[in-house]
Amino acid sequence: LNLMFVTAAGAVSVSAGHLIWTLKCKLYGSRAIGRYKLKQRIGAGGMGEIWLANHSSLRRDVALKILRPENAADTRAIARFEREVRATSELVHPNTVRVFDYGVTRDGLWYYAMELLDGCDLHELVRTQGTLKAERAAPLMVQACRALSEAHMRGIIHRDIKPENLFLTTLAGEGDLVKVLDFGLAKLVSSYPKNDRSLTQAGWAVGTPQWVSPEVALGGEADVRSDIYGLGAVLYFLVTGQSPFGHREITQVLHAHMHSKPKRPSERIGRPVHGPLEDVIMRCLAKEPQERFQDARSLSQALEECITKPVPLVTQVHIAESGHSVDDEDRSLSPELSKLQPDWMRTRRIETQAPTVSAQAQDLARKHRS
Repeated sequence: LNLMFVTAAGAVSVSAGHLIWTLKCKLYGSRAIGRYKLKQRIGAGGMGEIWLANHSSLRRDVALKILRPENAADTRAIARFEREVRATSELVHPNTVRVFDYGVTRDGLWYYAMELLDGCDLHELVRTQGTLKAERAAPLMVQACRALSEAHMRGIIHRDIKPENLFLTTLAGEGDLVKVLDFGLAKLVSSYPKNDRSLTQAGWAVGTPQWVSPEVALGGEADVRSDIYGLGAVLYFLVTGQSPFGHREITQVLHAHMHSKPKRPSERIGRPVHGPLEDVIMRCLAKEPQERFQDARSLSQALEECITKPVPLVTQVHIAESGHSVDDEDRSLSPELSKLQPDWMRTRRIETQAPTVSAQAQDLARKHRS
């Protein structure tokens, strides 16, 4: 009886603690996480919540991801949370969401700060605007390919590519900039042994059923080509408004990924789809990994051949010690921003520049392609 009382009291205590924390957070500006003042909650997932917050020194709004208090004592949840930060912070490509800071408060709240994006994910885009034509869908996915190409070269497999993890925003007034989000299920090939699935086991596989690759659905290892399958599934969704397999039951969806060939997009929606793009989609969705594009760069090249206008490279400067893209006036603040960062989060200053291509070279390239 005493044991039951203690157990019940502990459960009530955890629940009450979370309720109090939530109520505090709702009082905008009354709660601070590290050096960030919370303003309002803007999203939530299985592991954590995302809040609009303001950095007290930089006076700049950020998106703050906070591990749920009930997960604070779960070593697996903490390890996965840290892995997400580690994976994202190692990446500097402008099409990957940027992480600025990371830490844990005195009362045990784990958090990390990332750039605040204004826009919507690709699922919301299709829901509100309808399916996309090839001339818009292909450039979006080229950007996602570029981000994943860097991740893959660094030994990071995303493993959860889906429309909700590809965010559409703007940069300096230019629209249709894609940001790859949520490396929470990322596989760090260089850091973890192949047989270590302890951080991602969820009963059957890794990823989201509607977008998971056949080999992962079968319980196999994810590699670069598993992300290629995910990109193909997202492309399928962009042009059809549907995932490759429309089953509602998870078991049926997984079985279809493993054993069924999806209908071609044009057949699925009953109207023509850009032929070359449709071929690219179907190759990405091949059951056997060796039959797909073998890396993100080759997929990107195939997508660019589907469109006539080249996808411009995004230029962006990352400040040393922070990974934060800044203007000249706040460069001096970067050392302060980096004080709480562990060594592995400190990135070197990197500046990416779009190459200058002459009109003559462009003409030669077009003639070569034709």
